[in-house]
Amino acid sequence: MYFTLFILFVLLYVKYFKVDEKTGKDLIIWSFPVILAWFLTCALQYDVGGDYFSYLACATRDEIGLAKLRQFVVDGEYLFALLLAIVQIIGWPQLIFVLSSAIHIVLFVFALNHLKEKGYKVSSILFLFFTISVSFFQQFNGIRQYIAVYLIFFGFLLQIDNPKSKLSILLVACAPFFHRAAWAMFFVFVLMHFVQNRIRFSMKYFIYASLACCALFIIDFNDVIAFILEKTGIYAEYIGHEYVSKMSYLNIATRSVKLFPIYFCFWQMRSFRLERYETKLLILSAISCLVMLLSFSSTLLWRFYLF
Repeated sequence: MYFTLFILFVLLYVKYFKVDEKTGKDLIIWSFPVILAWFLTCALQYDVGGDYFSYLACATRDEIGLAKLRQFVVDGEYLFALLLAIVQIIGWPQLIFVLSSAIHIVLFVFALNHLKEKGYKVSSILFLFFTISVSFFQQFNGIRQYIAVYLIFFGFLLQIDNPKSKLSILLVACAPFFHRAAWAMFFVFVLMHFVQNRIRFSMKYFIYASLACCALFIIDFNDVIAFILEKTGIYAEYIGHEYVSKMSYLNIATRSVKLFPIYFCFWQMRSFRLERYETKLLILSAISCLVMLLSFSSTLLWRFYLF
């Protein structure tokens, strides 16, 4: 109920206070009530998601907390380990949620301002973010992964606008040091740098690719994924876990609902003449949809879909 009311507040505020008409500092000022409400919701959360008490234990300077801190260092997640060390020194475990929420929201606001400067409506972006995207809800469950997600989100926006942007490289390069799964997105980032001006969106081929991704559900290739994990040592702890299995029909049904409006929009846009920046966004959206469809066959891929 709270989340429904919160999202309703955000959308009504943005609409009736005409935030779409604001730019620069005015955009930040008029968006501040939304930013503050979002920050307080995330920073002061209690027992939300499956990982709340796990992160709380990490942030406590005792034997368990220090052991978890060392594990983050071993896993190469050095920036999150640094954040965690600061929280442990201060001695207020809830601070890990306060700091991570601040990072989430600051990165999102920068990305929002960038999209606003490109001519997109704040109201439309926030509507899609809070209703279609899974980011808002999932960030409660994986705070370090979503620091990486927002770094990548902003980094990709900068890169497709300016392939030579050094800030975009820095943002995406930092992401794996908050969550190691972001290395996969780093390689996607490098690939997009070289091919983004060479590929064009085709509705026909997108539909064919979507059907092929759905058809893969018939084949159980999770044994192959488990074999690769075992040989490479990457995510080997997930072998035998529900993450390396087909997604349940109920989960597929609930997730598929989000795809209907997206595919409808794809279909409607086939007759539009898009600018180059818009075409690049559309291609990234298409890749996202295909990864979601693939995640139905192996839930491990759902973790990468979240990026």
